[in-house]
Amino acid sequence: MRIARSAVASLVLAVALFFGWVAVTAYLFEQSFFAPGRFGNATEAALSSPTVRTSIAKAITMDAYGSTGAYSQSAANEVNSALQAALLNKAVQQEFATAMDNAQKHIMGLYNGSVTFGGPVLANAVAENLLAVNPQLASLISQQGSTLQVSIPGTTLPDMGKLYRNIGTIEKDALLLAVGLALVSLLIAPKRSTILTEIGIWLVVMSFAEAFLFWIVPTVIVPLTNASWAPVASQVLRAISGPAISTYAALLVAGGVFIVLGRVARRV
Repeated sequence: MRIARSAVASLVLAVALFFGWVAVTAYLFEQSFFAPGRFGNATEAALSSPTVRTSIAKAITMDAYGSTGAYSQSAANEVNSALQAALLNKAVQQEFATAMDNAQKHIMGLYNGSVTFGGPVLANAVAENLLAVNPQLASLISQQGSTLQVSIPGTTLPDMGKLYRNIGTIEKDALLLAVGLALVSLLIAPKRSTILTEIGIWLVVMSFAEAFLFWIVPTVIVPLTNASWAPVASQVLRAISGPAISTYAALLVAGGVFIVLGRVARRV
C-alpha cells in the first residue's frame, strides 16, 4: 500500500510540475513577447550598441546600393557611415521603434502588413550627414528617400495570435492545476519530505531552464547564427527579457525554501 501511494503521488506530482512549467513559461511570454510596446521600448537600448547600428546600416546600404545610384564602393562606404550616425537621431530611432512595434504586433497576430524601416525621415538624416562629404550623393538620397529602407525579418516569424489571445487563461488554469495537483500529491505521499524536496529541485531547475531560454539564447546563441539581423535580434530580445530576471531569482529562492522544508520534514 505504501509503495502504491508513493507511485501515485510521484505520478500526480509529475503532472503538477508539467502544468507548473506551462504556467511559468506563459507568464514569461506575457512579460516579454506579449507585453504591448515592449519591442518598441527596447529600441533605444538596441541602437545604443555599435554592433547593432553597424548591422542595420550594412543591411540598408546593401539594399540601397543600386537604388540610390551609389555604385562605387567609396560611395557605399559613405552611405554606410552616414547611416550609422543617422541611427543616433531621435526621429530615426522613433521610426525604428515603430517598425519594432509592428514586428511585435505581427507575432501577436495584430498586424498583417509589411514590416519595414526607413523612408523619408531616415533619408533626410542620412542626407544631412552626407552633405559635407558628398553633396551630390546627399541630394540623390534626399530625392529618393522612399527607397532608402529595408524589410525587417519580423514577418518571417510565426503568427502567435491565438496563443497571445489565450495566454492569460492558459497561465491561470495551468497554475491552478499545478498547485492543486501538488497538494494532492502531498496528501497522498507517505513521505511528504520527498515531495517537498522534489518540488524544490524542480523550481531550481526551472529557474536555470527559463533563464537559458529567455536570456542565454538571445545573448549567446542568437549571435552565433551569423544571420544578418542576429545582432539586432539579440539586443532586442535581451532588452525585452530583462524584466524576467526577477522571475528567475524568485524561482531559485522558492526552490531553496522547498528543499529546506523537505529536509525539515524528514527530521520531524
